[in-house]
Amino acid sequence: MKYTFIILFGLSVHLCFSQTIKPAQIDSLIDGIKKTVLENYVLTDKANLISYSLTARHYAGISSIDSLTKKLNDDLFKLSDDKHLFLQYRPEVAENLIKQKDIHKEQDKKEKKEHYGFEQADVIGNNIGYIKLKYFADATHAQKAVLKYTSRLKNTSAIIFDLRENFGGSGTMIQLLAGIFLPTDQEEILKINYKTQDDVTLKSTQIDPTQKITHQPIYILVSSQTFSAGEAFTLIMKNRGRATIIGESTAGAGNVAGPYPVTSQFVLTVPVGIIVDPKTNVGWEHTGVTPDITVSADLAMDKAIELITSGTK
Repeated sequence: MKYTFIILFGLSVHLCFSQTIKPAQIDSLIDGIKKTVLENYVLTDKANLISYSLTARHYAGISSIDSLTKKLNDDLFKLSDDKHLFLQYRPEVAENLIKQKDIHKEQDKKEKKEHYGFEQADVIGNNIGYIKLKYFADATHAQKAVLKYTSRLKNTSAIIFDLRENFGGSGTMIQLLAGIFLPTDQEEILKINYKTQDDVTLKSTQIDPTQKITHQPIYILVSSQTFSAGEAFTLIMKNRGRATIIGESTAGAGNVAGPYPVTSQFVLTVPVGIIVDPKTNVGWEHTGVTPDITVSADLAMDKAIELITSGTK
Protein backbone atom coordinates (compact mmCIF):
# COMPACT_ATOMS: atom_id res chain seq x y z
CA MET A 1 0.00 0.00 0.00
CA LYS A 2 1.28 3.47 -0.87
CA TYR A 3 0.83 6.11 1.78
CA THR A 4 0.68 9.81 1.02
CA PHE A 5 1.43 11.43 4.35
CA ILE A 6 0.12 10.11 7.60
CA ILE A 7 -3.08 8.19 8.27
CA LEU A 8 -5.05 10.23 10.79
CA PHE A 9 -6.34 7.45 13.01
CA GLY A 10 -4.72 9.34 15.87
CA LEU A 11 -7.51 11.91 15.76
CA SER A 12 -9.30 10.07 18.55
CA VAL A 13 -7.25 9.22 21.62
CA HIS A 14 -7.39 5.74 23.08
CA LEU A 15 -7.18 5.97 26.86
CA CYS A 16 -4.75 3.48 28.36
CA PHE A 17 -3.65 5.11 31.60
CA SER A 18 -4.81 2.35 33.94
CA GLN A 19 -3.94 -0.61 31.73
CA THR A 20 -0.93 -2.80 32.36
CA ILE A 21 1.44 -4.85 30.24
CA LYS A 22 3.42 -7.98 31.10
CA PRO A 23 7.17 -8.51 30.48
CA ALA A 24 6.50 -11.14 27.80
CA GLN A 25 4.26 -8.66 25.97
CA ILE A 26 7.01 -6.05 26.13
CA ASP A 27 9.41 -8.56 24.57
CA SER A 28 6.97 -9.15 21.72
CA LEU A 29 6.41 -5.43 21.29
CA ILE A 30 10.13 -4.65 21.04
CA ASP A 31 10.62 -7.48 18.56
CA GLY A 32 7.71 -6.17 16.48
CA ILE A 33 9.08 -2.64 16.44
CA LYS A 34 12.53 -3.78 15.37
CA LYS A 35 11.20 -6.03 12.61
CA THR A 36 8.87 -3.33 11.31
CA VAL A 37 11.46 -0.58 11.12
CA LEU A 38 13.98 -2.86 9.42
CA GLU A 39 11.45 -3.83 6.77
CA ASN A 40 9.78 -0.49 6.18
CA TYR A 41 11.65 2.56 7.51
CA VAL A 42 12.91 4.53 4.54
CA LEU A 43 16.06 5.64 6.36
CA THR A 44 18.04 2.39 6.50
CA ASP A 45 20.85 3.63 8.74
CA LYS A 46 18.39 4.80 11.37
CA ALA A 47 16.41 1.58 11.07
CA ASN A 48 19.58 -0.38 11.81
CA LEU A 49 20.40 1.88 14.75
CA ILE A 50 16.93 1.41 16.24
CA SER A 51 17.08 -2.35 15.79
CA TYR A 52 20.49 -2.48 17.47
CA SER A 53 19.63 -0.12 20.32
CA LEU A 54 16.16 -1.20 21.44
CA THR A 55 16.26 -4.03 23.96
CA ALA A 56 13.51 -5.22 26.27
CA ARG A 57 15.74 -4.94 29.34
CA HIS A 58 15.68 -1.14 29.01
CA TYR A 59 11.98 -1.30 29.82
CA ALA A 60 12.11 -3.82 32.65
CA GLY A 61 9.98 -2.75 35.57
CA ILE A 62 7.54 -0.74 33.47
CA SER A 63 4.04 -2.16 33.79
CA SER A 64 1.88 0.76 32.66
CA ILE A 65 1.00 0.84 28.96
CA ASP A 66 0.92 4.62 29.06
CA SER A 67 4.38 4.88 30.66
CA LEU A 68 5.82 2.30 28.29
CA THR A 69 4.43 4.05 25.22
CA LYS A 70 5.83 7.40 26.33
CA LYS A 71 9.24 5.90 27.09
CA LEU A 72 9.41 4.08 23.76
CA ASN A 73 8.39 7.18 21.84
CA ASP A 74 11.03 9.22 23.64
CA ASP A 75 13.66 6.63 22.73
CA LEU A 76 12.48 6.30 19.13
CA PHE A 77 12.74 10.04 18.66
CA LYS A 78 16.19 10.20 20.25
CA LEU A 79 17.40 7.48 17.89
CA SER A 80 15.71 8.74 14.73
CA ASP A 81 15.09 12.47 15.18
CA ASP A 82 11.99 11.76 13.08
CA LYS A 83 8.62 13.22 14.09
CA HIS A 84 6.78 10.74 11.87
CA LEU A 85 8.04 7.68 13.78
CA PHE A 86 5.85 6.97 16.80
CA LEU A 87 3.99 4.25 18.67
CA GLN A 88 0.32 4.20 19.69
CA TYR A 89 -1.74 1.83 21.79
CA ARG A 90 -4.61 1.20 19.38
CA PRO A 91 -5.97 -2.38 19.68
CA GLU A 92 -8.88 -1.80 17.30
CA VAL A 93 -6.66 -0.31 14.59
CA ALA A 94 -4.05 -3.03 15.05
CA GLU A 95 -6.72 -5.70 14.66
CA ASN A 96 -8.09 -4.13 11.49
CA LEU A 97 -4.60 -3.83 10.02
CA ILE A 98 -3.77 -7.44 10.87
CA LYS A 99 -7.02 -8.59 9.25
CA GLN A 100 -6.34 -6.20 6.36
CA LYS A 101 -9.63 -4.43 6.91
CA ASP A 102 -10.18 -0.93 5.55
CA ILE A 103 -9.10 1.46 8.31
CA HIS A 104 -10.39 4.48 6.39
CA LYS A 105 -14.15 3.95 6.76
CA GLU A 106 -14.51 5.25 10.30
CA GLN A 107 -11.98 7.95 9.57
CA ASP A 108 -14.01 9.08 6.55
CA LYS A 109 -17.16 9.34 8.68
CA LYS A 110 -15.35 11.37 11.31
CA GLU A 111 -13.78 13.70 8.77
CA LYS A 112 -17.13 14.35 7.11
CA LYS A 113 -18.62 15.35 10.48
CA GLU A 114 -15.66 17.66 10.98
CA HIS A 115 -16.16 19.32 7.58
CA TYR A 116 -12.98 17.67 6.31
CA GLY A 117 -10.82 19.75 8.61
CA PHE A 118 -12.26 23.11 7.57
CA GLU A 119 -12.96 24.84 10.87
CA GLN A 120 -13.82 28.03 9.04
CA ALA A 121 -14.22 29.16 5.43
CA ASP A 122 -15.79 32.60 5.38
CA VAL A 123 -15.43 36.18 4.25
CA ILE A 124 -14.25 38.40 7.09
CA GLY A 125 -13.73 42.18 7.23
CA ASN A 126 -12.33 44.11 4.27
CA ASN A 127 -13.64 41.40 1.90
CA ILE A 128 -10.88 39.01 2.96
CA GLY A 129 -11.41 35.28 2.54
CA TYR A 130 -10.37 33.24 5.56
CA ILE A 131 -9.82 29.48 5.71
CA LYS A 132 -8.81 27.81 8.96
CA LEU A 133 -7.74 24.26 8.24
CA LYS A 134 -7.15 22.01 11.23
CA TYR A 135 -5.91 19.05 9.20
CA PHE A 136 -5.78 17.76 5.62
CA ALA A 137 -8.53 15.16 5.31
CA ASP A 138 -8.62 12.43 2.71
CA ALA A 139 -10.16 14.25 -0.25
CA THR A 140 -11.30 11.10 -2.06
CA HIS A 141 -14.95 11.83 -1.23
CA ALA A 142 -14.56 15.46 -0.17
CA GLN A 143 -14.24 17.39 -3.43
CA LYS A 144 -17.87 18.53 -3.63
CA ALA A 145 -17.85 19.79 -0.04
CA VAL A 146 -14.47 21.51 -0.38
CA LEU A 147 -15.50 23.28 -3.59
CA LYS A 148 -18.60 24.49 -1.77
CA TYR A 149 -16.42 25.98 0.98
CA THR A 150 -13.95 27.62 -1.40
CA SER A 151 -16.69 28.99 -3.68
CA ARG A 152 -17.58 31.40 -0.87
CA LEU A 153 -14.24 33.11 -1.42
CA LYS A 154 -14.29 33.58 -5.21
CA ASN A 155 -15.04 37.31 -5.07
CA THR A 156 -12.77 38.26 -2.20
CA SER A 157 -9.85 40.67 -2.47
CA ALA A 158 -7.37 38.26 -0.83
CA ILE A 159 -7.38 34.89 0.94
CA ILE A 160 -5.78 33.89 4.23
CA PHE A 161 -5.04 30.22 4.95
CA ASP A 162 -4.60 29.69 8.68
CA LEU A 163 -2.42 26.61 9.15
CA ARG A 164 -0.93 27.60 12.50
CA GLU A 165 -2.56 24.64 14.27
CA ASN A 166 -2.59 22.27 11.31
CA PHE A 167 -1.24 18.83 12.23
CA GLY A 168 -0.96 17.32 8.76
CA GLY A 169 -2.97 14.64 7.02
CA SER A 170 -3.50 13.38 3.51
CA GLY A 171 -1.77 14.25 0.27
CA THR A 172 -5.08 13.99 -1.58
CA MET A 173 -6.33 17.20 0.06
CA ILE A 174 -3.10 18.95 -0.90
CA GLN A 175 -3.70 17.87 -4.50
CA LEU A 176 -7.28 19.17 -4.40
CA LEU A 177 -6.39 22.55 -2.89
CA ALA A 178 -3.47 22.94 -5.28
CA GLY A 179 -5.88 22.24 -8.13
CA ILE A 180 -8.17 25.01 -6.92
CA PHE A 181 -5.59 27.68 -6.13
CA LEU A 182 -2.74 27.06 -8.60
CA PRO A 183 -3.26 28.40 -12.13
CA THR A 184 -1.59 25.45 -13.87
CA ASP A 185 -3.68 22.33 -14.40
CA GLN A 186 -2.36 19.02 -13.07
CA GLU A 187 0.93 20.53 -12.02
CA GLU A 188 3.53 18.24 -10.47
CA ILE A 189 3.62 19.30 -6.83
CA LEU A 190 5.32 16.56 -4.80
CA LYS A 191 7.63 13.64 -5.46
CA ILE A 192 7.75 10.72 -3.03
CA ASN A 193 10.75 8.40 -2.95
CA TYR A 194 9.60 5.14 -1.37
CA LYS A 195 11.84 2.49 0.17
CA THR A 196 10.04 -0.60 -1.09
CA GLN A 197 7.89 0.72 -3.95
CA ASP A 198 8.17 2.75 -7.12
CA ASP A 199 8.52 6.49 -6.69
CA VAL A 200 5.35 8.55 -7.08
CA THR A 201 4.80 12.08 -8.33
CA LEU A 202 1.65 13.79 -7.11
CA LYS A 203 -0.13 16.27 -9.36
CA SER A 204 -2.70 18.90 -8.56
CA THR A 205 -6.28 17.75 -9.09
CA GLN A 206 -7.97 18.68 -12.38
CA ILE A 207 -10.61 21.29 -11.50
CA ASP A 208 -13.35 22.87 -13.57
CA PRO A 209 -11.94 26.29 -14.59
CA THR A 210 -15.05 28.02 -13.26
CA GLN A 211 -14.26 26.71 -9.78
CA LYS A 212 -10.58 27.65 -9.70
CA ILE A 213 -9.45 30.63 -7.62
CA THR A 214 -6.20 31.89 -9.09
CA HIS A 215 -6.22 35.69 -9.07
CA GLN A 216 -6.48 36.71 -5.43
CA PRO A 217 -3.24 37.00 -3.45
CA ILE A 218 -2.90 34.28 -0.82
CA TYR A 219 -1.35 34.56 2.62
CA ILE A 220 -0.55 31.42 4.61
CA LEU A 221 -0.17 31.66 8.38
CA VAL A 222 2.19 29.11 9.94
CA SER A 223 3.74 28.27 13.30
CA SER A 224 6.30 25.89 14.74
CA GLN A 225 3.37 23.47 15.15
CA THR A 226 2.41 23.43 11.46
CA PHE A 227 3.12 19.81 10.60
CA SER A 228 3.66 17.45 7.66
CA ALA A 229 0.93 17.97 5.04
CA GLY A 230 0.45 21.51 6.33
CA GLU A 231 4.10 22.14 5.58
CA ALA A 232 3.84 20.51 2.17
CA PHE A 233 1.00 22.75 1.02
CA THR A 234 2.85 25.80 2.35
CA LEU A 235 6.04 24.86 0.50
CA ILE A 236 4.19 24.18 -2.76
CA MET A 237 2.45 27.55 -2.68
CA LYS A 238 5.64 29.37 -1.68
CA ASN A 239 7.85 27.78 -4.33
CA ARG A 240 5.38 28.68 -7.07
CA GLY A 241 5.05 32.28 -5.97
CA ARG A 242 1.36 31.76 -5.23
CA ALA A 243 1.41 32.69 -1.54
CA THR A 244 3.16 34.86 1.00
CA ILE A 245 4.06 32.87 4.11
CA ILE A 246 3.74 34.63 7.47
CA GLY A 247 4.66 33.39 10.95
CA GLU A 248 7.26 30.97 12.28
CA SER A 249 9.40 28.25 10.73
CA THR A 250 7.33 25.08 10.58
CA ALA A 251 7.86 21.77 12.39
CA GLY A 252 10.13 20.06 9.86
CA ALA A 253 8.21 16.78 9.50
CA GLY A 254 8.81 15.87 5.89
CA ASN A 255 8.47 12.12 5.48
CA VAL A 256 5.53 10.03 4.28
CA ALA A 257 4.35 7.65 6.98
CA GLY A 258 1.94 4.77 7.36
CA PRO A 259 0.62 2.58 10.21
CA TYR A 260 1.87 -0.95 10.91
CA PRO A 261 0.64 -3.38 13.59
CA VAL A 262 3.59 -4.43 15.73
CA THR A 263 1.44 -6.52 18.10
CA SER A 264 -2.30 -7.10 18.40
CA GLN A 265 -2.51 -3.94 20.55
CA PHE A 266 0.11 -1.51 19.28
CA VAL A 267 0.48 0.36 15.99
CA LEU A 268 3.76 1.89 14.87
CA THR A 269 3.66 4.75 12.40
CA VAL A 270 6.73 4.42 10.18
CA PRO A 271 8.17 6.80 7.57
CA VAL A 272 8.12 4.88 4.29
CA GLY A 273 9.06 7.63 1.86
CA ILE A 274 10.94 10.89 1.51
CA ILE A 275 9.15 13.87 -0.05
CA VAL A 276 10.57 16.67 -2.16
CA ASP A 277 9.05 19.40 -4.27
CA PRO A 278 9.86 18.43 -7.88
CA LYS A 279 10.26 22.12 -8.69
CA THR A 280 13.33 22.35 -6.44
CA ASN A 281 14.10 18.70 -5.51
CA VAL A 282 14.22 19.89 -1.90
CA GLY A 283 11.94 18.90 0.97
CA TRP A 284 11.41 20.22 4.48
CA GLU A 285 12.47 17.36 6.78
CA HIS A 286 14.20 18.87 9.85
CA THR A 287 14.45 22.32 8.24
CA GLY A 288 10.76 23.17 8.10
CA VAL A 289 9.41 25.85 5.78
CA THR A 290 10.84 29.31 6.37
CA PRO A 291 8.25 32.10 6.22
CA ASP A 292 8.61 35.07 3.91
CA ILE A 293 7.73 37.32 6.84
CA THR A 294 8.80 36.15 10.27
CA VAL A 295 6.59 37.11 13.20
CA SER A 296 5.36 35.20 16.23
CA ALA A 297 2.45 32.93 15.39
CA ASP A 298 -0.02 34.93 17.47
CA LEU A 299 0.75 38.07 15.42
CA ALA A 300 0.60 36.42 12.00
CA MET A 301 -3.10 37.13 11.38
CA ASP A 302 -2.75 40.81 12.21
CA LYS A 303 0.29 41.04 9.95
CA ALA A 304 -1.55 39.44 7.04
CA ILE A 305 -4.50 41.81 7.40
CA GLU A 306 -2.10 44.76 7.61
CA LEU A 307 -0.42 43.72 4.36
CA ILE A 308 -3.73 43.16 2.59
CA THR A 309 -5.34 46.43 3.64
CA SER A 310 -2.21 48.44 2.85
CA GLY A 311 -1.86 46.84 -0.57
CA THR A 312 1.60 45.49 0.29
CA LYS A 313 2.58 42.02 -0.93
